[in-house]
Amino acid sequence: MFLLVLVTCVSLEGQTLCHEFEREAVFAERDSCMVAAALERGRYSARIHQRKWARYYWKCHNSSVEIPDSTASSG
Repeated sequence: MFLLVLVTCVSLEGQTLCHEFEREAVFAERDSCMVAAALERGRYSARIHQRKWARYYWKCHNSSVEIPDSTASSG
């Protein structure tokens, strides 16, 4: 299972602080997770261009948490 995570890094006064935001969706395959990351990146496009002091990136964590099939997304 793969968990989509948004990482936001903010640089102010020479310091960079990053914070991870776990998304609720869990994916059976890494490729499905990466597609979801690309879609979310598209939704953040305006924000990314407006906020030069912040960096946004997405990653897929391999999750060992067992999620019932009814709540898992397969892409």
